Amino acid sequence: MPRLKITILLILTLTCLSRSTASAQHTTSLSHQQVDSLTAIVTDMPDDTVKAYTLALICSNHPNADSTLKYAQELYSLSFKTGPKWQALAYRFVSWYYNLNSDFESAIKYLYKALKINDSLNIKYEMAMNYNALGENILNLGDYNTANKYLHKALDILTEIGNERLITYTYRDLGVIYINFKLYEQAARYLSEAMKIDSANNNQRQIALDYYYIAETQLSIYNEKNDTTALFAAKDLAIKSNILFKNTNSDYNEIHSNLCCMQIYAELAGIQEQSSQRRQLLDSCLVYYNIARDLAEQQGMLDGFFFQLELCKSIYQFKSKQYKECKKTLINLEAKAKEDIANYEGYLVDIYKNLTELHEEIGDYKKAYEYQEKMSAIERRYLDYEFAANSIKLNAKDEFESEMRQRQIEENKLKLSIAEQKKRMRSISIIASIALFLLLLLALDIYWHSRRRQSINIQLYRQRENYRLQRDMLANANMQVTSSIMYAKEIQTAIIPTDKLMNSLFGDLLIIWKPMNIVSGDFYWAAQFGRLKVLAVGDCTGHGVPGAFMSMLGITTLNDIVSAVDLETTTAAEILDNMNFKIFNSLRKSEQFSSKFDGMDIAICIIDTENLKMQYAGAFRQLVIMRGGAMFDYSPDQMAVGFKQSVEQKFTNNSIDLQDGDTIYLYTNGISNQFSNEDRGTRFSDERLNKLLRANYYKPFAEQKLIIEEVLKKWTTSNLGEVCPQTDDQVLIGIRITDAIKSQSNS
Repeated sequence: MPRLKITILLILTLTCLSRSTASAQHTTSLSHQQVDSLTAIVTDMPDDTVKAYTLALICSNHPNADSTLKYAQELYSLSFKTGPKWQALAYRFVSWYYNLNSDFESAIKYLYKALKINDSLNIKYEMAMNYNALGENILNLGDYNTANKYLHKALDILTEIGNERLITYTYRDLGVIYINFKLYEQAARYLSEAMKIDSANNNQRQIALDYYYIAETQLSIYNEKNDTTALFAAKDLAIKSNILFKNTNSDYNEIHSNLCCMQIYAELAGIQEQSSQRRQLLDSCLVYYNIARDLAEQQGMLDGFFFQLELCKSIYQFKSKQYKECKKTLINLEAKAKEDIANYEGYLVDIYKNLTELHEEIGDYKKAYEYQEKMSAIERRYLDYEFAANSIKLNAKDEFESEMRQRQIEENKLKLSIAEQKKRMRSISIIASIALFLLLLLALDIYWHSRRRQSINIQLYRQRENYRLQRDMLANANMQVTSSIMYAKEIQTAIIPTDKLMNSLFGDLLIIWKPMNIVSGDFYWAAQFGRLKVLAVGDCTGHGVPGAFMSMLGITTLNDIVSAVDLETTTAAEILDNMNFKIFNSLRKSEQFSSKFDGMDIAICIIDTENLKMQYAGAFRQLVIMRGGAMFDYSPDQMAVGFKQSVEQKFTNNSIDLQDGDTIYLYTNGISNQFSNEDRGTRFSDERLNKLLRANYYKPFAEQKLIIEEVLKKWTTSNLGEVCPQTDDQVLIGIRITDAIKSQSNS
């Protein structure tokens, strides 16, 4: 399926996101509750500079654009009493309102008014803010040369006054310009400088913006070069930015971040061949789209985000093959853009591009050609490609002039040095003999230290060689051990029941088997004898190779026992008693090499599929049955298989009547013992797992597996993307009593 490219949408998204950052940060950042508190008291304040400052705080932090305009107008009225600098600030906030509503020409008009006042008062900080905002708004109108000029003026002033925080905003705006012209190396240079400064200052909101812009850069590289590595990198960065925006209450930026995630997941769906995974990715697209739209509606920004939301919706419709709906969305957008061609002509490029690809997809090549011609005509007017060439030439010219200036400085230094040497020649001749003597002493000292250093270097070289040999030996040993463990994994996988066997016994079922260290100490086992089906889940002592040996002992012991007894007359508890005796004797043949802690926890069930009866016995492993919304938890005996105390006691046999639709779960403690990454001392627990199973037991097992894995992923992942390592081997088996499982009793 052809990919819907989003070049102009990406340009406008980048520039619209950047427009709010510098303007919003000229004062202290406030929470929504703090803004509400200020709006409640500002009306009753006396008309002085304190009230003016309060109004400025509200304007710079209020989440609603219309409210920002209201308080900016109040600040403007108050400025006739408090002074012209407040009037300039009011102009800037009014321009911000027009910017948020995509009326860039009006925004530019008010910024010129603010700049004129600040220039007359020589307020450097505000002049930089005005130049920066002018660059952003002019960038939205497609005049990249002028935008570049104003942004560099802002950068010069900010460098002069040493304001690192605002320099990062200008770096990002310059990065946007270079992204638009596919000059990704120059864009990366500016964006990396911004990230370096923000990371040093631990500014989480600005770090989120840096992640966002770098993600957009990677997405642009993918759109141009079809580089899937760049697409996956964009996904990781966009998710990081989305989490940080949410944590820092950056609603405006969070809208853009959700739209970016939506576009990335749409592209991922486009390259996914499996229909089920493509559907999941498209569902994720819709989730991100709805979050963005809801946020825009809550903050009164639906008009400002109208085109971006509708274009993203058309991308989703196209990827979902909803071609009629996609065409209708794009035709409506075309009409809307033509109503205000001065501000929205840039969106027409994306609209025509998407219409071109839509008609190509449905086979209407005549219409596709017509829209291609319309798009090309606008692109030739909208994008100043000469800017890219000028930028490259300008960089080369700057490097050449910098090199020439450096050479001139070196020549001047050399001339000054010669003149000074002539003046000091007479003095030098007097102390020459003394200097010669000192040089001789210095030479002797250098020679002695050189010999000593040489000896030390020889020792260090020998030590390094020894370390290298030891490192190589360790690496070789590690490779051999790893190879052996991988072979052990193949052996263990071979004796664990295959999915095909499990399906033949139980029909559709849930299997989660996840070793912690390549091979597992947890296992599951199943067999059938006529109408009787046997299912067991075990948790052996230890992890990795020791645990794997124990699990193999458990499986072979179960095979020996059920092959030797008559299941018609043997209970589940008797199987555990027999298994307990055999494993205890196997492990204790040599007391010198056995551990009192060797053994296993296990749960075993015998299911009579014709009479709907089940026997259950458990050694520290319980049985859970879900029936009609209710949960039945059968407790195990508090003793393990293979311990001396267990050999001297008998396990309890539980007889259970089953019903059609019952869902049965057996699991080890691996999931319950998993630590959280937010609080390393908190485990997932049996209670959470049972609650999760109860909430989802009626769903298809494939969907249950996805839900459980997603919940565990969130449990082990922090807000910053750090993942807590797996704590233990994990096994969870779920089966359902249906006609399918009963019909397979004679297999």
